[in-house]
Amino acid sequence: MTDEGGPPLPRVTVTHPMTKSASNPRGQVSNVDARTQTPSQASLAYLTILRAQFRLSIRWFCILAVFLVGIALLLLSVESLGTIAFVGIPLAWWMLGALCFPVLGLFALRYVRKVERLERRYLSLTERS
Repeated sequence: MTDEGGPPLPRVTVTHPMTKSASNPRGQVSNVDARTQTPSQASLAYLTILRAQFRLSIRWFCILAVFLVGIALLLLSVESLGTIAFVGIPLAWWMLGALCFPVLGLFALRYVRKVERLERRYLSLTERS
């Protein structure tokens, strides 16, 4: 309430600049007020993100399995890859070390980004309700 007895001033959230809510790009507090949300709304949003993460995990597991099985079949089918050597190391080992590990790292980075996107969507669902 103001000093003159007029309408009350709007509430303002004051945060420290190092807190999570202060670094929110939209400038809104990201904490969900549990008092305004019914248990069914919260559990529905939670189940939604669980299903989405499960589907994403299965999809990425299948993609990764196809890639790794493909590399194994390639190494088994082309026998000359085991006999060719570069700097004293067989070409098959080069393929495993120089091809598989960077691709696995890229898979991991992409998966983490997709999961973070799902979590941001979950937070937006819980903030809206």
